[in-house]
Order: sequence, then structure tokens, then C-alpha cells
Amino acid sequence: EVVAVSKEITDIVNGDKIVFAKYGGTEIKLDNNEYLVLNLDDILGILK
Repeated sequence: EVVAVSKEITDIVNGDKIVFAKYGGTEIKLDNNEYLVLNLDDILGILK
């Protein structure tokens, strides 16, 4: 589930569910939560 999006991205909004490349993105841990930061090129589709 998408929790944050850059202002330049208009097709994806918070709450969307996306499909992304298996080895895409960078995993980060913040306040005991794990997030995956993705480049737009790593996103394969949006499930709406």
C-alpha cells in the first residue's frame, strides 16, 4: 500500500496498491516500520 508520493507523480495516490519489480526499490526502517522506496520505473502497475 502506498503511504507517500512525490508531488510530481499524479497517477498514484496514497492508499493505492501497486505491483513493482521483484528487486526494485530500497528497503528502509523508520520507527520500527519497514518501508520500500521505489523509483517510478520500478512500478509495473496500479491496482485500483
